[in-house]
Amino acid sequence: MFKEIKLEQGSQEWLSWRKTVITATDASIIMGNNPWDTPYVCWQRKLGLIEEKKSNDAMERGKRLEPEARAQFIKRYGIEMKPMVVENLEYDFLGASLDGINAFKSSLLEIKCGSSKLHDMASNQEIPQYYLDQIQHQLLVTGANRCFYYSYDGKDGICIEVTPDPKFKEIFIPKARAFWKCVAFSEPPPLQDSDYKDMSHEPLWKSSAEKYRTICDQIKDLELTKEKYRQDILSLCGDQNCLGDGIKVMKTIMRGRIAYDDIPELKGVNLDKYRKEPTTAWKILGA
Repeated sequence: MFKEIKLEQGSQEWLSWRKTVITATDASIIMGNNPWDTPYVCWQRKLGLIEEKKSNDAMERGKRLEPEARAQFIKRYGIEMKPMVVENLEYDFLGASLDGINAFKSSLLEIKCGSSKLHDMASNQEIPQYYLDQIQHQLLVTGANRCFYYSYDGKDGICIEVTPDPKFKEIFIPKARAFWKCVAFSEPPPLQDSDYKDMSHEPLWKSSAEKYRTICDQIKDLELTKEKYRQDILSLCGDQNCLGDGIKVMKTIMRGRIAYDDIPELKGVNLDKYRKEPTTAWKILGA
């Protein structure tokens, strides 16, 4: 159901590989449960439009303690766990970097060396939803029967067993397909409010926005009036080219657009190599 990718986690090759698949870290973002990132930010990282998230003290602490936590888990539960990078064979756009997988490929290990709050949650058998999404993604990619969530505080670990949730796959796969289509076609996913900078407290912005909306309302009224007279003029033309009083009415027929997606010969053809350089455009919405 999956294949191993021979990569060292943390290496430059591994970082490049992460842009070619949806990883377990991306799962909670796509599901809308990640408090720090949005699908738009994730999409930008996949395309290399923004830099990867820089490592912080918490992340470095996790990297440092992970081998120690894994060794404690193995000793305590007698289940050998090996880190591994994998890709799903059915959904080849899904991958995962596992903290551990057993020899029978039936059990996974997910290590968290987080804050005291996170460890306290584990002591109450609680796992944040964004980590549950990550675990369910790994279970989906590997087809494993269970994943051991191991919260390690630097001295002791708390283990919670998580089994596959069929509802996750039903919800996640359509969202993952839609997101990956955005990546493949370099089209951004819908933006969330957190993707925007809040300017509502800027006086100049407020003044300019109010004037802009007022002008847009006036333009809409004028467009409605313009369309009324346009229809009157077209009805008077009687399907003929006409002129008079400073205007000309000319009938033109345009060829229909080509539906490239429906051309059998183009199925599976990478059209990106024929794509021109990207252009930047700005829209003002809500007017």
